[in-house]
Amino acid sequence: MSAAPEGSALPALDFAQAAPLDVSGYDLIAGRGDVHLMGQFITRIIRSRGGRVADASQLRSLAFRHIGGGGRATSVSGASSSSVVLSFRHLAAELESCSWIEWAPQGGVGACGSGSGPCGGCCGGASEA
Repeated sequence: MSAAPEGSALPALDFAQAAPLDVSGYDLIAGRGDVHLMGQFITRIIRSRGGRVADASQLRSLAFRHIGGGGRATSVSGASSSSVVLSFRHLAAELESCSWIEWAPQGGVGACGSGSGPCGGCCGGASEA
């Protein structure tokens, strides 16, 4: 189990549950470099928007990308690759199109912006057709 962030009296898991669901919370969790804590943080965001994680392995992959290298991930496009700085804004945008998130029937925030549910693949994956 991870230690609490420096200067925090909360155990790490409680910290992940108490971190604000915004840029500051993202930065605190990503800075820990702990995939489990980031997964909890992402799950909280999904639930706050009326969704449910339907595939834990996809959640873990997304969480891993968002803690890798202090918030940096490698994006490969064809033969060339480049470094991409990930952020709360990137995470929020990715969540809107993740096919492994089940959104509440009424749609709303996080449901691809249309209120009609997920629109396809996530995290650079192919869309479902």
